[in-house]
Order: sequence, then structure tokens, then C-alpha cells
Amino acid sequence: MRGFKHTVSPCFSAINSNAIGVTFNKAVEGTATFAVKRGTVTEEVAVTWNEAKTEATLTKSGNFTPAEYTVTVSGLEGLQNAENKVTFAAEEVKEIKILNAVVQQMNNAQLNVEFINQYGKKATVAANSSDLTVTAFNKTKGAALTLGSDKLKVNIPGPANAVNDEVVITVIYKTLSATATLKVAAPAGLAEVTFGEIVLPSGQDKITPKLTKNVELKYTAINTLGEEYKLVGTDIVAGTLLLSSDNNIVNPTDVTVTSGKLEIAQFKKAGTVTLTLVIPASGATATKTITVAADAGVPELVELEKAEASFAAGSTTAIKIAFTVKDNYGTVIAADKVVAGDYLPSSDNSDVVTTIAFGTGTDVGKLLIYPVGTATKGQSATITVLVKATGQKATIKVTAADTAVPTSIEQKGTVAVPTSLVVGGTTDIGFEIKDQYGAVLSTVGAEYTVDYVSSDKTVIDFTADANTDKTTITGLKLRAEAKKAGSATIKAQLKKGTVVVGEKAYTIQVVANVSEGSTYAVTPVEPIYSALLSADLVGETLGTATIATLTSAADKERAVKSGYAEKLELKVTRGSSTSVVPVSALAAAPTVATTKNDGSGSATNGNLSVFEYNGSYYVYTDTAFVPGDFTTASGGVADVKGKVTFTINADDGMKVVTQDLTVSKDELRAQSVEFKSKAPGASGATNVTAKPIDTVANLGSTGIADTYLWVKDQFGGYSLADTQTEAKALLNLVKGTNSEVATPSITVGADAANTLQTGVIKATATTLNALDNNATVRLYAQIGELTSAVTITVEKENIPPAAATTGAVTVAQAAAGIYAAGDTITIKFSENVDATKVIVANMTVSAAHTLGTAPTVAPATGLADTFVITLDATTDVVTGDTITIAAANVVDAAGNVAAAPVVFTLP
Repeated sequence: MRGFKHTVSPCFSAINSNAIGVTFNKAVEGTATFAVKRGTVTEEVAVTWNEAKTEATLTKSGNFTPAEYTVTVSGLEGLQNAENKVTFAAEEVKEIKILNAVVQQMNNAQLNVEFINQYGKKATVAANSSDLTVTAFNKTKGAALTLGSDKLKVNIPGPANAVNDEVVITVIYKTLSATATLKVAAPAGLAEVTFGEIVLPSGQDKITPKLTKNVELKYTAINTLGEEYKLVGTDIVAGTLLLSSDNNIVNPTDVTVTSGKLEIAQFKKAGTVTLTLVIPASGATATKTITVAADAGVPELVELEKAEASFAAGSTTAIKIAFTVKDNYGTVIAADKVVAGDYLPSSDNSDVVTTIAFGTGTDVGKLLIYPVGTATKGQSATITVLVKATGQKATIKVTAADTAVPTSIEQKGTVAVPTSLVVGGTTDIGFEIKDQYGAVLSTVGAEYTVDYVSSDKTVIDFTADANTDKTTITGLKLRAEAKKAGSATIKAQLKKGTVVVGEKAYTIQVVANVSEGSTYAVTPVEPIYSALLSADLVGETLGTATIATLTSAADKERAVKSGYAEKLELKVTRGSSTSVVPVSALAAAPTVATTKNDGSGSATNGNLSVFEYNGSYYVYTDTAFVPGDFTTASGGVADVKGKVTFTINADDGMKVVTQDLTVSKDELRAQSVEFKSKAPGASGATNVTAKPIDTVANLGSTGIADTYLWVKDQFGGYSLADTQTEAKALLNLVKGTNSEVATPSITVGADAANTLQTGVIKATATTLNALDNNATVRLYAQIGELTSAVTITVEKENIPPAAATTGAVTVAQAAAGIYAAGDTITIKFSENVDATKVIVANMTVSAAHTLGTAPTVAPATGLADTFVITLDATTDVVTGDTITIAAANVVDAAGNVAAAPVVFTLP
């Protein structure tokens, strides 16, 4: 009997044409799993439970095909009768119900008809089904009525059909029929609306401007007859019936009704907005408050790595503080994507810090805080970084401390120093000196020296260690050379006199150049571009027009920097040590050979060559490959195959190592698009994400400088956009905050040779207008789905001030129409202007009249758009007089001067 208590027994049945009911003999504990199959085909069903967990409903999105189904439940303890058969017959309508209480006096008056199936549930019957017949007859008038746009709509227009007329409606479906006599009622209007939720697109959990488009706003509505109502376009007239608290977030014109469905086309920016629907028939209103989150990648908050930092009193070297920016999804925004214009840094003490910047290049991801050189020990400033979009702040307190002294010597750069070298190999190491605060010093006192030390110069010695200038220390470096097998520790020591105050040490294992017991491997070679390494790729012709012959060091350097010369590197592993085989250990330069794809031999039209640069070998295309080189014997197309061969001159004999390589059949394809501070491929270039300009006029004249477009291809080069013509074809302008862009026109700076971008990008002045202070324009480049953008902040708008278009002059008079002492004349400009220039001395009254001997004007200082002139007893101005202020005396906050004298006519 104990087992019986835990027995769970389900009962299965069809409860609708698209649903199966499963009833259990007791409340279900645990998780039940259901399977519904028609033969071997599994049907997708959604499972819902009643509150008591005794009944489950398995619902299909459409109707079940008439057939027998096997239903199985699993996953429950003590389960019996786990499987059963359920048969579905074709859905049949068994009953017709006419639900209208009245029918409206209008064309297309809706009939509310329900069709009930064999399960007692609503069945779906198309309004224009061939099996459906509907008739309508005005019994009061004795006249037949026509149907509307479908069979469930009736035309009952007035005055032929009067209110309270009786209309007989008959609905016939196959062999079933229903009849109802309905009274004609006056047309019903919208009476009440309740807004529901916004239906977010799949995968979204919040509304954002970029991703949330054309979404449905759920609602319920009833008409003045108490019936369910579907909105129509005239119910939400923008600006009169539908209002928005902020048109810049949701404009009512973007809210429409289609087939009764309420849709919002777009959310223009982040923020909170309230939509209000006014319902004239009832006087009721419906409101919906919507919060629009910033797009992914838009800064929400900024975090600084520390809350306090010290710096050397008297130093002006930047304090570098790492920061992290996150968007509203909590996702960290890449440091090189941070736009300085999105933030407002400030200092509360200008005696300590006045300049704060966001780092670029090697300092990207760091806040640069520049101390004032006169700051004394103990003085401090709190630095605040404000996120403009959200108002969120991060702070750090910086305090002047002891004067800087050299305390450490560190490796410069991030390239790892090898832990092992083959005899004959070398490694270069650069250094920099830092103070006790971690700041890099550009000069040190004469008492400081830098020495390079090797624990065993017979194993590792220095070939270049003479750079010990103690006043110019920015070029400190050494080159260590492996002399013989063994181990040695090399050090760079910072000394004050004879005392070592800091050192950087490296222990390097030197292995013999012997093949026995060694494993050699060539680093896999990236696919090689098939085109000639020439002006098209490098920017300058190398060799002749048809063959690239690299002879000078400058030619080789350009070839390496171009990205189209692939590095050839041979490594040797002995025991646990892996090293690069130096050039000195090779019998000769490595050789390369390719084979034709059609199997006809080793010759191809194209050719590869090898050159040495800075102790490494590179392979490149010196004669362009042609389409025929990539044709296979079967007529297909494939990469050209080849091999690179290294011959090692080891101390114990010769060794040959090969590696496969390919010449790619593919044309250049963009892999990334970026704006940078130097020409494509140049070293030391930093990302450009934001640029300030003084005025819009400057965007069309001087443009934005030091901005180059880099388009990197799959071979690592930048030839897709290294000319004006190529770059310009990819550039576009779009509007940003408070800006309007008409038909953009981009110019890449003048370069008669048209060989390289020049780093000056302009927009024609006519394309930009009505820009407010700190408005933004976005310059972007696009290739396919790849984009990059520079946000250009126009620090000053360029619209000249003028008289206000409405309400330019108003007066307050003791006696209407007469100007006398104490009366006031209020003049209004189109924007704030410099009050110190809007004075009586700069005002000219027509007809030789005067405002008086001592009238006043307020305000007298600052910026304002409205000024009040108070007259005295000596005034003689009359209606129709004009007050004129010269253009030069009407100056706005941005320094713009009125285009013409500003004239105010007295009423």
C-alpha cells in the first residue's frame, strides 16, 4: 500500500483542435516531460499548468492534423499509464453565436460572431469563407442591406437607416445558421484606452534607439457602446490627440495604426518619455511612460583604477590613471572606442590641475592628469570625470608630494626578451627611467649613470652599450649577442654615484648551434598576396614597373611596413628552450619555389623573392601572378602552392628544413576600418575617435587635420584606401546632437600626385547649418558591414543673432499709446547676446527722437536675449519710431555678429 500512495496516473484527451489536456489523479511534484508524436514525427507543443498542478495543457501553434497521436509523460516517480493515444478529427463548427447587442449606423458596421467547434471552443472561420453566408434586412424599413468589405460587416448608413430601426441578421455556415434582431445605434466612438507593454524584438530586454524599431505597443480599448474597439489612424492624430513629453525621444508622427495594431516606428534617443492619448468622445486620457536605454556601446558609467594618487611637486608630467567605461548592459567599452567628447573632466583646484585629457596611442585607456608646475607639496585637487549622457561621475584625488627622483629602470615597450638564444643570435632591449611615482623621466641629474652588466661576457656580451648620456636618457638601449653555449644574466643598472638605485635583469640560456638533439621548425607563413610589391601597395615604386627589386635599406623598410612582405622565421628547440635561429647560423638566405596548379611544372608567371631586413628574412611577390597561375588541371581555381627552404650551417653539419606556403588567389578584402593620426601603415599612429573644431566654417575651410583612413586587408596591408580617391569614396557625414546635415560632400586634403591621403578632411560649408554650441557631426567610413567614425564637435555655432521672430518688441505704458517716464520697452533677440553692448549709447532712434537723457537698460552684464528699457521724463519717442542697434554691437555667445543692423519698431 505504501507504493500506491505515490502512484501518479494521467488521463489524456483532446480538448481543442490545437490542444491536448492531461489530467492527473493528484498534484504533480517534480518536473514532468511530455512528448507528442504522429507516427515517428514529433510535434512541438507548449506546456501550461493549472495552479493546483493537476492539469497540463499541451498546445500546438496551429491545429493538429486529423490523425491518431501518441502522448507520453515522463520524469515523475510512481508514474502509471504514462502513454496513451489521442485522436483528432477535422475541426467542425457545431454552433454559431451572434454576440452583438446593437449594430451601428454606419458603413462596414462590424458583426461580432463566434463559431464554436466540437470541443466547445472558438473556431476560426475566415470572414470571406465560401462556406459562409450572411444576410441583413432592415425590418423597420422593409429593405435589404448590403454587406461591407467582408461578410461580417454590414452597410447601415443613415439617414436611410434610422437609430432604433430593427435589423435582422442571419449567419449561415454550411448547414448551421443563427439569426438575431438588432437595433440600430448611433455610431460609437473611442471611449477608453489602456496601454500595455511594448513587444520587444527577440533577444532584447530593453528599448534602445538603435535596435528597437517598428515595435507594437499593446493596448485594450472600448467604444462608447462598451464594445471591444480597434484603434484607427484618426484616433491618434499627432500633436492634437497623441502628445509626447519629448519629441526628441518619441515623435508622435512615428506612432501609427495599421489594421488596428499600434506601432512605434523608432526611438530617437535615450531618455524617459510619456505618450498621452486624448479621447475626445469621453474626455478620458491614456498615458504610457517609456524608458529608452542608451544603445549598447554608449557610455553609462566610468570607473577609475584608484581613488587617490600622488605626484612630484613641481612636475608637469601627466599622471596616468587607467579607466574602465561600461555601457548600460554592463559591457566594457574597448578603450580605443572611448570618445573623449562623451565625458566632461574637471578639477576643483586650478592651482594643482587645470588640464585633463584622454590618452591615445600607447596611453589609450588612461586618463592623463597634468599637474601645474607651481603646485607645492601638500596641495591637492579632486578630479571628476562626468559621463554626459547619464550624469554618472568618477573621482580621484591627486596630491603633490616629494620632488621626483629617479628610482627604477624598466624595460621600454612590451616586446618580450627571449629566455634563450642560439650562438650568434642577438636581442635588442630598450629602457626608460622612472621616478618614485612611476612617471617616466626625460632627464636626470648628472650624478646618475646607467651601466650594462653581463655575468659572463664569454656567454653574452654587448655590441652596443655606449648610450650612457646622463642628461638625454630617452634612447637608452643595448644589444646583447650570444657568444657561446651557457647561461648568463645581463642587467641594466641605474646608479647614483656608485650606489645602484634600480636595476632590470634578464637570465638568458645560450644554446650551441648544433643539429644533433635539436628540432627545427619554420613558423607557418601567412598567405602571400599575388600582386607586385610596387607603388600600388607601398606608395612608392620599388624597382621597375614590372619587377620589384629591393636593394636599399629604405626600400626594405617600406616593404616590411607595407604588410605585404611575410616574415620567414626558423626556430630551434633543444630540451625546454626554443630560440630563433639567427641569420649567422644559415648557409644562405632561404629559398622559395612555387608550382603551377595545372601540373605543368614549377614555372609560373608570377615570382616570389626573399630579402633580409634587421636580422630577419621576408618573402614577397616581385613579379605579379596572373589568373592563369591559379587555374587547376580540371579548370578550377586554387591558391598556388610552394615551399620555403632553410639550409642551416650548424657546427656539426648541414640541416635542411622546409615549410609549405601559398600564394593566395583572392583579391584584397577589407578586414578593419579605422581613423588614425598618421598615413596608412605609418608607425606610431594613434586612433582618432573625436575631433573638436572651432566653428562650422572651419569644417569647410581648414577641415579636421591629422585624420587618416586605414583600411586593413586580409594580408595585413593598407592599400585599399591609401589614396585620396579611394578614401573619399568611403567617407560620409551624418548628423549628431543638435545638428542638421543636408547633402554631405567630403573632400580629402589636396595632394596633386594623388598618391597618399594627406590627413585633412573637409566638408563643404553649405552642407551644415543651424549648429548649436557643442553640436556634433559624425564622419564615418564604411565598407560592407565594417564601419568606423570620428565624432566632430563644433565648439561654436555660426548662426548670427537677430531680432526675435515673434514678440520682438512689447511695451508697458501708463497711458496706452503714449510713451512717458517710467514706461518700459522690452526688446527680444533670437538668442542670448552680450549685454555690455546692448546699451543706450549703441541705440539709434529714428526721426531724431530720443529715449531720454537717462534711460536704463537691464540687464547690463552677462548674456541675455531679452532687455528692458525704462524711459525717463525727457523721452519723445512715439508709435512707429524704430530703435536700431548696429550689427557690430549684437554679438552672441559664440562670437557671431549680426548679419545686419537689428531694428525694433515701437508699437
